[in-house]
Amino acid sequence: MKPSTALLALASISALFAASALLRTTQGGGGAPGAVEPPAKPAGFAVVELFTSEGCSSCPPAEALLNELHADARARGQRVFTLAFHVDYWDGLGWPDRFATAANTARQRAYAQTLGSGVYTPQMVVNGREEFVGSDRERAHSAIAGALAGPEGVAFTFEVKAQEGDAPAGAAAHNVLIHAPRGAGLGVAAALTHSGLSTSVKRGENAGRALKHDGVVVALRTGTLDGEGRATLKIARPASPDDTAQTEVVVWVYDAATGAIKGAASRAWPAGR
Repeated sequence: MKPSTALLALASISALFAASALLRTTQGGGGAPGAVEPPAKPAGFAVVELFTSEGCSSCPPAEALLNELHADARARGQRVFTLAFHVDYWDGLGWPDRFATAANTARQRAYAQTLGSGVYTPQMVVNGREEFVGSDRERAHSAIAGALAGPEGVAFTFEVKAQEGDAPAGAAAHNVLIHAPRGAGLGVAAALTHSGLSTSVKRGENAGRALKHDGVVVALRTGTLDGEGRATLKIARPASPDDTAQTEVVVWVYDAATGAIKGAASRAWPAGR
């Protein structure tokens, strides 16, 4: 081999090693060669509340979006908690919503006061801070992305324990025991949700439609933290209208003055309870 040829071969080998080192640095930092480090999960959280009604013809697209957000968050392991609050002011307009309660309507009216919004359906509220039309897909994704990119929020723990006492017929009474850092002005809430539900609407604006529901709030209790950062909320799981419904408990800590949500967590309801 001629000297010039040998020098050319050596230069090519050096270039190859340099390119290989650059590839390792770009893909995995100090990890295994060729390994691609997964992106870090967002630290924040998003509690997504939808105020809706089975009697409202504008609501099915918003509920479909909420159901999609629910499924997508589970698939991605994101801290997104979806809650469907069915309001009762549509009940006299053709179709009584079996999930609607006056308490849900009162919750929406409270947001109207703190957020300066009207009372309408479908309305979506993210972390008790931002409201918009519940079927606005772009706005929903933007609000949730912003919440997930925010701080982790107040950390707390909770457990669910069976309790002795009175409960409505067909319901199982439990205590939700919450322990959070001490802090003045913090309220706590626990909601039971049913997912995988459906309703065949016979009358009203949605007559003839089969509506699918996830994250339907079937029970809600609120309270405040004591001086030790503890609270006990008594809640009863009502009998599900669908034996295949999945039940979950969602707990959140919020600013008692503004309603802004400071942290949230969830878990499946204890089996057989």
